Amino acid sequence: MPPIDVFEWLVECMKAPLAVHCRQSPSQTAIGRLLAVHWFSGSRLALDLEAKPGINKGVAWFWGRKMRAIICTATLLLSAGSALASGGIWCSAEDAGAIFQVEAGVTRGMGGPTFNFRGDLEILGRPAGDSLRKTVFEDSNLTQYWLDGEELRLNIYREHEVAEHINSVELTILTKTSDEGVYDGRYTLAIYDAAADTDQDGKPVEVKGKVSCGAE
Repeated sequence: MPPIDVFEWLVECMKAPLAVHCRQSPSQTAIGRLLAVHWFSGSRLALDLEAKPGINKGVAWFWGRKMRAIICTATLLLSAGSALASGGIWCSAEDAGAIFQVEAGVTRGMGGPTFNFRGDLEILGRPAGDSLRKTVFEDSNLTQYWLDGEELRLNIYREHEVAEHINSVELTILTKTSDEGVYDGRYTLAIYDAAADTDQDGKPVEVKGKVSCGAE
């Protein structure tokens, strides 16, 4: 996650219209939801004050902005604590069959969910320019994940649509710890090419090899 410019973020909150949220990173989304009620309570406070007879509009504006500043500061402090309570996982392999690297952030606690998963895969046996030669992975492609003090397991899947056919790659990583924060094991890469499936049996071609992973 990129570093947060505290001053810039607070200024953005103060300048934003009453009906607009402060900009939040993915790690701040859950916190933002919890504070949403209080956020709009600040806006409602300003509107209620302004509606009361004899209340100066400048006073109403001041209290509404003051409440927004308090909520912005609280959100920032809570999200900073959340960022400190996170780690990461990563895996890579390079052999005659494939080259890949994948990584993700991991939140400690709450079941250890991942965030910002991404990766790149190149299948060396595929022709240059082939749709399955290179694959970029995103959050939605991490379909299964397991991490504890003994094992790290990942299942990653992505489809490629070519000429009304659906091709796919599925990368399965199974590792065991060999040292603190170090995991070694094997990967299986299942490649399905609809154009090459003359028997129409749906069976993919498999590439296997060694993989090294880490976690913190």
